[in-house]
Amino acid sequence: MSSLSWVSQGSASPNSEVFMAALLYKDCLIIAIGQFDKDKELRMPIADISWHSASGRESHTIQDSVHYFGTKKEAEAFAIEAAKAWIDAGVKAA
Repeated sequence: MSSLSWVSQGSASPNSEVFMAALLYKDCLIIAIGQFDKDKELRMPIADISWHSASGRESHTIQDSVHYFGTKKEAEAFAIEAAKAWIDAGVKAA
């Protein structure tokens, strides 16, 4: 079962970069952020995927520089879906 949540650290405002989307999906932890691009004045989706393997902790980052979004939540939702597709494709090491 997967559950998406937006998490924060400390007493930061919702516009702060410490807010992010987190999801546990198929034994992988997905952390998604919508990084602000000052030149484009839009948000770029980034997802960090981590999991346990026989050799220890593994991770993979997806940084999509093609798609940009007006809001953090849109960018984070896109990053989550990209990460889920990567996991579903079976690319991660066992």
